Amino acid sequence: MTIASIERAAGISNGTIAKWNESSPTVDKLSKVANILNVSLEYLISGKNKESMLSHSEEEWLSLFHQMSERDRIECIRFIKGYLAGTRL
Repeated sequence: MTIASIERAAGISNGTIAKWNESSPTVDKLSKVANILNVSLEYLISGKNKESMLSHSEEEWLSLFHQMSERDRIECIRFIKGYLAGTRL
């Protein structure tokens, strides 16, 4: 992947990652890039893996969740709550 393709996939402006050498990125932007690269946020920051407290399937759910728009996240949460309550939305 190129830096430009990562920026496009993360929905951040072209050239943003290059500016991270001069100013710190937001956690939200770092998280998006980590999800695209399929690495943990800690790995992206430090280059070191830490044992995750999440199961593989939980990490997969979280990765998918982070790829959604805010509107879709809200709808997904609403759907899951309805499902758990035994109703369909």
